[in-house]
Amino acid sequence: MTTIAIVAGMLPIAFGRGAGSGSRASMAVTIIGGQVLCLLLTLLITPVVYSYFDGMRAWGDSVLLLSPDASRLLQNWTPTDQADLDSRDADLGSTAPALLGHGLAVQGGKDGILRVLRLAQLNGHNGAAGPTTGGELQSIPTPGGEGLFSAPAVWRNAGRTWLFVADRAGTAGYVLTRGRLARQWENPAAGTSPVVAGGLLWVYDPGGTLAVYEPTSGKAIAALLAGPGHWSSPIVTAGRVVLPVGDANQHRTDGVLDLYRLPSDDNRELVALEPDELILEIELPPVDASVYLKAMDRKRWSFPQVGVAAARTAGGTRIALAG
Repeated sequence: MTTIAIVAGMLPIAFGRGAGSGSRASMAVTIIGGQVLCLLLTLLITPVVYSYFDGMRAWGDSVLLLSPDASRLLQNWTPTDQADLDSRDADLGSTAPALLGHGLAVQGGKDGILRVLRLAQLNGHNGAAGPTTGGELQSIPTPGGEGLFSAPAVWRNAGRTWLFVADRAGTAGYVLTRGRLARQWENPAAGTSPVVAGGLLWVYDPGGTLAVYEPTSGKAIAALLAGPGHWSSPIVTAGRVVLPVGDANQHRTDGVLDLYRLPSDDNRELVALEPDELILEIELPPVDASVYLKAMDRKRWSFPQVGVAAARTAGGTRIALAG
C-alpha cells in the first residue's frame, strides 16, 4: 500500500509540463523506479533466499543432526516437497523431533503429518548430509490432519513405546511397533503439548480445560476447570500440577498459575488445592512487558509470561518464570 501511494503521488510529477518540470520529472522517475525495485526484491528475492535449500550450505526447512559439540553437520532430513511447504507456510518450523528410542525419531509439521525417521540414516540412503530429500520410514496424519505446533510426549510403559500428540483438532495416542506408529485411540479434544506424569496423561485445552486421561485407552478421567490460555502446557512437580494460563497476545503484564493436587496411590481423586492452602509464594517487583520479535512479519508483540519450569532440589522445589 505504501508503494502504491508513493508511485501514485509521483506519476503527476513524472508526466508534468511547465517550467522546471524536467528536473522534477527525473526525481519522480527515480523514486518510482526505486519503490518498484524494492517491492520486487521484498516479494521475490528475499523469500527465495530465506527458504533456499541446496544441500550444501543452505538447509531451508530440514531436520539436522549435529555432532555432540555442534561443530559438524552429520546428517539431514528434508521433505521432498520442502519448497511447496515453505511457500504455503506449512513447514516444520514450529516443533522439534521427539526421540522414540530404538534409533528412531518422529517429526511433526504444520502440514498435519507425522514422519518417522531413522537417526542412523535420516535421508533413508547413505545418511550423510547432502541434497537428498525424503527418506522417512513412515508418514501418518496428525489428529484431524491439523498442523502440529506442539511437542509430542513419549512414554515407555510395560515394554511398549507410546507417543501422544495434541493439536487444535484432537488428541491421540500411538504405539511404536516394529519401527511404525499405530494409532490406538483418538478424540476431538484440542490440546497443547501433552505431559505424562503419575501414570496419567495431562493435556491442556486452551479453551479453559485441563483434561486428564488414562494413557493406554484414552479414557477421560477428569476435566479440570482452568483459565483460557495459548501455548501453555501442564507441569507436574512435588505432587502438584502447575498450569500457567493466559494469552500472550493480550499483552498483559501479569499472569496466573492454576494449581492442582496430584492424586496419590490411596486417593485417586483429582482435586484442586484447598482454600488458603499455600504451597508457593512469589514476590515479584513490577516489570514492564517483555518484547518478542515475531520472525514471520517482524512485528513486535509484548507479553508477561510464556513459560514455567520446575526443579526439585535438596532445598525444595524451585519454580522459574520466563517471559
